[in-house]
Amino acid sequence: MTISYLIFALQKQHTEAASIALIEHKASVDYNVVMQILRYMVYIWEDYEKQQEKLKRGISKTKKFMYPPVLPIVYYEGSKKWVASKMLSDRIALSEVFEEFIPDFKYYLISLNGYDKEELILKKDALSLVMLINRIKSDEDFKSLNLSPDYLDSLLEKTPADVLKIISRMIAVILRKKNVPEDEIQDLVDKIERKDHVGLFEEFKGFDVQAERKKGKEIGIDIGEELKLIKLVCKKLSMGQAPGQIAEDLVEDESHIRSICEIAASFAPDYDAEKIYDQLTNEKELV
Repeated sequence: MTISYLIFALQKQHTEAASIALIEHKASVDYNVVMQILRYMVYIWEDYEKQQEKLKRGISKTKKFMYPPVLPIVYYEGSKKWVASKMLSDRIALSEVFEEFIPDFKYYLISLNGYDKEELILKKDALSLVMLINRIKSDEDFKSLNLSPDYLDSLLEKTPADVLKIISRMIAVILRKKNVPEDEIQDLVDKIERKDHVGLFEEFKGFDVQAERKKGKEIGIDIGEELKLIKLVCKKLSMGQAPGQIAEDLVEDESHIRSICEIAASFAPDYDAEKIYDQLTNEKELV
């Protein structure tokens, strides 16, 4: 089952070359993930082409135009061993016969359960922090993090600001799935982006994940569904639909849809569902 996928582009300093990392999350072995990743890669290149065409019409038809490299990553959280092939060609019949006529690539597998806590801490990189956060399943897991200032200093110092911004958003997504309070998530994200390790995880020390998850279910909180709704609303807004029509099409409460539309307007045309959600949540808390 696919949990989510996140795409981010990192602009290299002093060059025009952009590298793109495509991260696909999996909770169980998926033999067709390589074909799924291929589709995402094509979407990325199509989107890149459209962006460049907006800057300079006809640029994609010139000889010097190049598409950015994409590093495909499968981030696996399951308990069973990953046994699916990492090569696209293994998913194509008679690939050895038609080798020169079919595309091929290999994705990079990161298995969460393939590393223990100590191994991750030794890496002292941004991805290790994401993996450590993703292992949290209980209040005790939070309390046992005990990430040293040395680890956090090294991680925050050597990680570029733009990468930290992406990493912080990935962590926010993970923590929302565990029903961590939004204000605590935002505080953590702000500290990561400011490269401030002081008290980075202190706000979680007394947090009971299981209790909050139960509480979230009891009051009907479903952040994933709300984000999905916001994305659908944004898509329809980009097509020029009015709030009333959107509410009717999605069979949702019109006042709620109008609230989303009003906030989304400030993020047009590049709608950011997470930022819209954050602002929507903050406004609700003020009411």
